[in-house]
Amino acid sequence: MFLTKPELMVIDLTSGKKTYKLIIRIICVVAVCTALFIGLAAVLISNGGSRLSLFKKTVFTPRECSFEFRSEGRLYDLFDLTNGTVVSEDELLDTRALGDFSAEVIYRNPLGISKKKTVSYSVVDTVPPVMMCPKTVTMTQGSDYDIAMSVFSADNCDPNPERKIEGSYDINTVGKYPVRLVVTDASGNVTQSEFTISVVPKSDSSSSSSSPAPYYYFNDFVRDYASAGIQFGIDVSTWQGDIDWYAVKRSGVAFAMMRIGYQAGWGGESKTDGWFDSNIQESVAAGMEHLGVYFYSYALTEEEAVQQAKWVIEKLNGVPLDLGIAFDWESFSGFPSRGKSLADMNDIARAFLSEVEKAGYRGIMYGSLNYLNTVWDLPEYDTWLAHYAKQTSYQKRYRMWQLSSTGNVPGINGYCDLDILYNR
Repeated sequence: MFLTKPELMVIDLTSGKKTYKLIIRIICVVAVCTALFIGLAAVLISNGGSRLSLFKKTVFTPRECSFEFRSEGRLYDLFDLTNGTVVSEDELLDTRALGDFSAEVIYRNPLGISKKKTVSYSVVDTVPPVMMCPKTVTMTQGSDYDIAMSVFSADNCDPNPERKIEGSYDINTVGKYPVRLVVTDASGNVTQSEFTISVVPKSDSSSSSSSPAPYYYFNDFVRDYASAGIQFGIDVSTWQGDIDWYAVKRSGVAFAMMRIGYQAGWGGESKTDGWFDSNIQESVAAGMEHLGVYFYSYALTEEEAVQQAKWVIEKLNGVPLDLGIAFDWESFSGFPSRGKSLADMNDIARAFLSEVEKAGYRGIMYGSLNYLNTVWDLPEYDTWLAHYAKQTSYQKRYRMWQLSSTGNVPGINGYCDLDILYNR
């Protein structure tokens, strides 16, 4: 019957050819896929199975983090990431204020798909206030000032911690009264110290005369501290009057810091030291090679400090100073009433010093031992330590040491501060 219907035979044969081609194509695809799979498996095995991560889940786990006020914290501290790659930079977190904050993290899974997550952190303060409380505070009978505000105390971030006196005393009755000063910041951190309020009659409050301190002669100074890697110098201001810089140079003085100016009290304008122009001109003429200047400030804002730095730079008018420019802020009497935190004070000093460094001068922070230990924290700048002692107990790094205010140097009438410069 097939012979009688040849057209059906044609159709069947044509259909068979198409089916055969389709089968061949399927076999080829399967073969290729099998080869790829075998190749992939071989690669995975040769790499110890590390590329199996392609098939693992990416897991992002936030951490609960808190950082101390003004401490260093970074974005990567806030999370754990398994089987993924972080795209975001490990940037510093803002810890300049207390509270809860958030940041965004972008990461990518092994397939190259990017995702974004929000992470949180807290900034806290667990540091107690600082205090420098004497054993006895002497007050004149009938005085009306606040004793709690007369003793130096401050907090790292609270500009106005609570200050109170515990214990009873009568400012109108002569006597000695044991009390306690308690300082509490906004985070509940507490510092306290016991001392005695000594109320004395008005007639006893007048200052008594005392004999002048003996001179510390420059030659003795050099003999006492002679050592490799140090130089001996002085710091001067209008109080030293007219200086014979040639005599100073001949005596062996290797460097000098001089007051360029000062702020005329709280909120006052910047004024030039009465002898600065003479000192800078004559010291250079005498061949003094190592010179620096300092500015005495009452600045209570960063803006005020920047303006003072600009004033100093303008006053110098390009005069080269290899020692640099020092910021001198030391009016801590009644500091609690200024409404400033330790962070505020360091920001003020940093504003001045960064401004002088922009002008190409070296920035120096001047401070006494106690205030360098309790207030100033500027390790990025040179430190000029003031500590009148045979040996200093200061533990941090410093470049200059003002160790005496009773020096006697040829060419200078009266007392003069003596300093050591370390070649480091």
